[in-house]
Amino acid sequence: MAASSRKALARYLLQCHFRSLPPSNGLHRCVQSTLPLSTRITSTPSREVTLCGLQQCRNYAASQASAKKESKPAVEYMAEEPEDDVYMLKHYPPRVMSTDEALQKLRRKLAGSLEPNPNLDRTVNMNIALDMKLQKKKKVDPFQNLVLLPHRFKEDSKVLCFAKRPEDIQTAKDSGADIVGGTELFEDILNGLITFDHCVATPDIMADLQPLKKELRRRYPKSKRQSVSKNIPSMLNLHKRGQLYKCLKETVDVPIGKLSQSNEHIEENIKTIITAVVEHKPQKYWPFIKSVAISAHQLPAYKITFEHWLPEIEEEETEFEVFQLPW
Repeated sequence: MAASSRKALARYLLQCHFRSLPPSNGLHRCVQSTLPLSTRITSTPSREVTLCGLQQCRNYAASQASAKKESKPAVEYMAEEPEDDVYMLKHYPPRVMSTDEALQKLRRKLAGSLEPNPNLDRTVNMNIALDMKLQKKKKVDPFQNLVLLPHRFKEDSKVLCFAKRPEDIQTAKDSGADIVGGTELFEDILNGLITFDHCVATPDIMADLQPLKKELRRRYPKSKRQSVSKNIPSMLNLHKRGQLYKCLKETVDVPIGKLSQSNEHIEENIKTIITAVVEHKPQKYWPFIKSVAISAHQLPAYKITFEHWLPEIEEEETEFEVFQLPW
């Protein structure tokens, strides 16, 4: 490359640097068009000059991107709630509120103020989002269990009790079991002639229930689900009046009451469910619950505060042993 051409190219790049103008993609072609015909470049620019031009382009692009980002106006949120059924979510982000405020909004959405009319009453459901991950990319296994709520809102479940000894059969009947029996019930269960919600059993008959394992599936009695026990009255009371909660794909959906109930009763039921759910993950891997929302049938969901219901984490005290040196 001639000395005059190199000077012209250097002058062009220097002007781009001071004016913050990007060199064109066709740098070689652009410089040739600005030079006289007698001094146009006939050879390819050197690698150092090309890299310098690319660096200038990158610096210009980065400065333009940052300027565009700074000049972008902040999103101004509109009214607290949309007036139409179709709206942009970015203008109405979900807001975390208290349980009283969320229940008031649900009642207002339903009918303004609830009257003692069963047609206007609806079940309140709670959705709990969980963090199922543990250390080393492990996860908490899906779980389900029963819990007795302090304020009931539904009818008793239908429970079948398997028992072998006559005294256990009589105890189950006295405790309110809907169906009580032993192996003589197998044929009716396999043919679908008996329907029930939960199935419990005494430990001495568990070896005889293997033929029903595929038919009962999740209703098959297990000790970890508290459906196998010698304490028949307590076991039947839990399965007849208890509320079932299940963890499916990192969420727990469970009914917690009726809109006709008082806020205090619903809050106590929520606290009971949250206390039972957090027991399925060790405290050292907390926090377990990410968010909690309540809703009703064909009504919107509202996120609520839940931190004040979480049990306190007990700090483990580390004990140090004192060793006496030999010297």
